[in-house]
Amino acid sequence: MSFLHPALLLALPAVFIPLVIHLLHRRRFRKKAWGAMRFLREALEEKRGRRRLRHWVILAMRTLAIATLILAMSRPLAGGWLAGWFGGGDRTVLILMDRSASMERRLNANGAGKRETALGMLTEACRELSPSELWVLDSASGEIRLMDDARELSRSLTATATAADVPAMLRRALEHWEETGQTTGEIWVVSDLQSTSWQAERNDVWADLEAAYGRLATPPGIRLLTLPGGQANRSIRCETKRRHLEVSIRQESGSAEETALPLTLRLDEQKTIHEVRLTGEVSRVMLELPGEGALTGSVSLPDDGNPEDNQAYFAVAPHDRPRVITVCEDPAVAAVLGLAVAPWPEGTAGMAEIERLEPDEVDGHAWGEEVFVIWQGALPAGEAKAGLQGVVESGGQVLFFPGTAVEPENVGRVSWNGVRFGGVKTREEGETAWGIREWTRDEGPLRDTSTGEVLPLSQWMTQRYVPVHLEAGAAVRATFDSGDAGLVLQSAAAGMGAVHFCATLPHPQWSTLGDGLVLVPLVQRLLAAGVRGRSPVTWSAPVGDPWQAGVWEEEGGVWEVMVRPEEEDASAELAESRLRVLMGGMPYQQFALEAGAAGEAQALSDWWRPFFFLALLFLLGESILTMMPRGSASSPVTLS
Repeated sequence: MSFLHPALLLALPAVFIPLVIHLLHRRRFRKKAWGAMRFLREALEEKRGRRRLRHWVILAMRTLAIATLILAMSRPLAGGWLAGWFGGGDRTVLILMDRSASMERRLNANGAGKRETALGMLTEACRELSPSELWVLDSASGEIRLMDDARELSRSLTATATAADVPAMLRRALEHWEETGQTTGEIWVVSDLQSTSWQAERNDVWADLEAAYGRLATPPGIRLLTLPGGQANRSIRCETKRRHLEVSIRQESGSAEETALPLTLRLDEQKTIHEVRLTGEVSRVMLELPGEGALTGSVSLPDDGNPEDNQAYFAVAPHDRPRVITVCEDPAVAAVLGLAVAPWPEGTAGMAEIERLEPDEVDGHAWGEEVFVIWQGALPAGEAKAGLQGVVESGGQVLFFPGTAVEPENVGRVSWNGVRFGGVKTREEGETAWGIREWTRDEGPLRDTSTGEVLPLSQWMTQRYVPVHLEAGAAVRATFDSGDAGLVLQSAAAGMGAVHFCATLPHPQWSTLGDGLVLVPLVQRLLAAGVRGRSPVTWSAPVGDPWQAGVWEEEGGVWEVMVRPEEEDASAELAESRLRVLMGGMPYQQFALEAGAAGEAQALSDWWRPFFFLALLFLLGESILTMMPRGSASSPVTLS
């Protein structure tokens, strides 16, 4: 049990006042022997025990009445998620509020979401505790604000379609605590324990947080209000693929039964309903989009446990064939790369427009509309480099392959923003071909497929390659078992484009890359990235107030599609054992509001009313005992 006004407990010694008065009162009388009283004392001796007992009960009633009255005025607090709070208005509270999309999941059927439930508890707690300063850091804006009134919490911390980063919020909170010189108070963290929000695998990040906490002269207490679980939920996402819309619906793991569900497609002012059948954890549906012009719309699911992830938005630019340029010094390599770029059947509307340039034709080429450029040979310089740089900065993709004949004196003389090709390495007679030791599987052009299938990079064998030497700003996407980089990514300094460097060639004398099992997905993904980068439609996570998903049209026929971050669809929650490991040496108290208990949640259990009622009972009992007659008068003696 804790107290809202603990200073009043200093008045508890006042419980001895009735006892002191009793002792002082006894000293007012002096005993004097009187013979006639001997007979009266003998008559009353039998009643003395009962009178003494009543006297001590009255004294106890007075003492307990004073004690319970003082406790009631001190506002005792017990239970609830703020149990253990000690002190009142001289303490600072900094709330870290998770406003991610997953916090809109309902704890009870037809009840409020986690965010709304938590805000109600926070408002009640701040009203009861009246902290000297109330600060709020929300996951959407990342800004720390001073709140004048706790009732502003519900108005300012509305629902968003964003993700949360709890370690980053804690780091910012500790920095603020040190900057403002706080000495007493607590940090309240409100979260649904989503593993992705807590960066559960980043032990290094949490170790840095623990060290930062330990460096504080007066570290704050940390209190966690966690809201795990919730009602059954499905989430929806969509991705445009030329004039088709691929819709992905994710449901709770373990849902093996086939379920029929209405899917609503809205295109401008039109609405159509498609019945889809869900099997397993993720189900995919391909919808054809009509016409050739620009389209905006959304797909949505019926209401369920989380209304924030039931709708996905999209925009489609007017149809235009993507333009691809290949520059190759080796005709055999050019033929293979041409097939990898355009594997679709002839005559299909989505087929790319491919133009092949000879190396000596590049300087006079007018760059501007290309979405993807494949360059095989020495790295470009001068006018050609400037043209390619423009393609990248406008959102296009460039893939470099080494030249087939590299003169030793020219090795490494030309680079692209610090990245350059080295000298050729060839497998010696009798040696095993080089394989791919590791590659990036969660992002980039070598990532796993949407269904979880792994690209067969383990089958990519290389007899000859040119090492890629890189500096800061580039990332290795694949590594040979020799330790050299096989594929390197360098993002553009401006725009959405990127440059990629492949260390070997799709040629039988160089590698098995020409088999197509890796080359075709690699090239097609870079082509798709180039189309997205040069498209008037941009896709991003919600930024800026109100932090909601949707489609916004800007000047010049440009659309911006705000989409809910994909990690918000993950349902994995942080286990308590893992939470203890992450928090390490940072002491904390946790109150978990489980699904189904939201209606019974209380921030505090204020016990002043029971103590005040007890004080009244003690005073009433004292009054009754005091007013009771002390016994019947002796019957008069009749003399005859």
